[in-house]
Amino acid sequence: MRIASLLSAATEALFALGLGDQVVAISHECDYPPAALHLPRVTQSLVDSSRSSGEIDQQVKERLAAGDALYEIDRGLLRDVAPDLIVTQAQCDVCAVRYQDVIDCVRAEPALSETKVLALNPPSLADILVDVQRIGDAAGVSDRAKVTIRSIQDRIDSVHRGVTR
Repeated sequence: MRIASLLSAATEALFALGLGDQVVAISHECDYPPAALHLPRVTQSLVDSSRSSGEIDQQVKERLAAGDALYEIDRGLLRDVAPDLIVTQAQCDVCAVRYQDVIDCVRAEPALSETKVLALNPPSLADILVDVQRIGDAAGVSDRAKVTIRSIQDRIDSVHRGVTR
């Protein structure tokens, strides 16, 4: 399976699930794990991040008020890497590529007509673990996802015990 990750957290989850060799593209924001850094980046920001915080805030407000996206997808590159699965988010248009832009891209590119889109939208820590399972299910590694989730939950429980003593 060929996987494109348009979300940093998804990239980390994919690698944690042992799927790094199947990840064929990442977003411009993905910076972990180091093994992902050589992958092609199929998104870019339309906001000039070299500006001051105030200027960035103004650019974001203006783009949002105009209904413009903050990020764009390199449709040609996404088509060329030909993912079977795209993992993205449907939670925040300011945080990452808009879900609708991903759907529109997939629909507009005949070469992506069989590509599945998995949108994450975890409002809580527990939901993040559910999303790890959803990623594992979509990528065909359901059992591996269960093991990974148990490991993460064990670490969470350990931290909780440490701070409640």
